[in-house]
Amino acid sequence: MHAPTGCFCHITSVFFHALTQQIPQKVFIRRRDIAPRKTKRTNPLSDSQIRSQFIKPHKSTGKRVPLPGGECVLISGYKNDQTGVIPVPEQYRAFPEGARITDLERCLIDAVVAPHYNGGVMSLPALFREAAKQLDLQKLIDHYWELEFLYPFHQTIGFFLKTSGQKEAAKQWRDTFPPTNRFFVDKTAKTNWVYDETWQVHYPRGLTNDH
Repeated sequence: MHAPTGCFCHITSVFFHALTQQIPQKVFIRRRDIAPRKTKRTNPLSDSQIRSQFIKPHKSTGKRVPLPGGECVLISGYKNDQTGVIPVPEQYRAFPEGARITDLERCLIDAVVAPHYNGGVMSLPALFREAAKQLDLQKLIDHYWELEFLYPFHQTIGFFLKTSGQKEAAKQWRDTFPPTNRFFVDKTAKTNWVYDETWQVHYPRGLTNDH
């Protein structure tokens, strides 16, 4: 394993938790780098600051290692980021001995934060629908608190909880994490995106059944 202290994540975790039937061509591993977690910014971001960042494309970073029929992508993580990282059960022999992977709840958070590593933003509604069968909402809340994001990804998570039919979960999530800004479900935001008033997020037309 190229990152023995790291964990499997992103689309690899999505497939592991049976949120997709499509076999991914890339294996994602998050390395534990030497840098500690960044401290949370004291001043909240303005809508214009958020928009200026979310009209830009994603940055695809990481070291790529060729594999038969695909590749392994090694991405950087913080040294002290162990939120939602669990051991891979021994019966999963496709994984190296002692391997670790993100749990279902961390998997969903990662998919919202970096959809380009998880099948793209248009795949997120299906991921949340599949996850509804086994989602532990309190664990999702606890993970999100621990991760202390700069951007209001809680609004995107709430949006997908609602649109995937998890109305009670969405209500509890909103009570815990009310919207704070105008936000976007993905980068490269466009002016013709639809706006959801409840969660204050802009999203591509066709992402949900109502548009």
